[in-house]
Amino acid sequence: MDTHAAYLCLVLGNALSFVATAVVVGRLPALPPVPTPPGAGRWSALKDYRYMVITALDGIMSMHGSVLVFALPLWIVGHTDAPRWFVGTSVLLNTIMVVVLQVRASRGIDSNASAARAWRRAGWAFLAGLSLIGLASGLPAWSAVLLILLGVGAHTLGELLHAAGSFELRYNLAPRTPRASTRVSSASAAD
Repeated sequence: MDTHAAYLCLVLGNALSFVATAVVVGRLPALPPVPTPPGAGRWSALKDYRYMVITALDGIMSMHGSVLVFALPLWIVGHTDAPRWFVGTSVLLNTIMVVVLQVRASRGIDSNASAARAWRRAGWAFLAGLSLIGLASGLPAWSAVLLILLGVGAHTLGELLHAAGSFELRYNLAPRTPRASTRVSSASAAD
């Protein structure tokens, strides 16, 4: 819409979403901390080579999160003939795809090997999506809009695959530490 009132509503709506989230999180029950296993120190994760490599790769791949939020709006406005209002449309497409497809995209990603395959497919999807978006420069508005939509779709597919693979690897590679008790007593459950 590119109006002062629309931007104001966007900022206030976002602030309200944080208030709603704080209310929900504030109502969650407190859990006791997991005891540190004997022999484990503050820097023990640095000794786990596989964990460190996966963490570094995940950090690099996680840069995709800034593309649609920061880089794409600047690209659309500064380097394409797509209308300014299309910035919101591209982000809306991403949001709808994530909401509708996240569970489906994560099916079958249930091991380190399947998570690694998901990451490879995510990398190819990021390459395809950003290439399509990059080709939108200098084209007529309708062509730019079409390429950006296809690029955002491919990029979002990469985002979904990366997230599913990342969650799987984080849980599989986390150190296995026994908990003293995972049961919630009936007295604390009633609270």
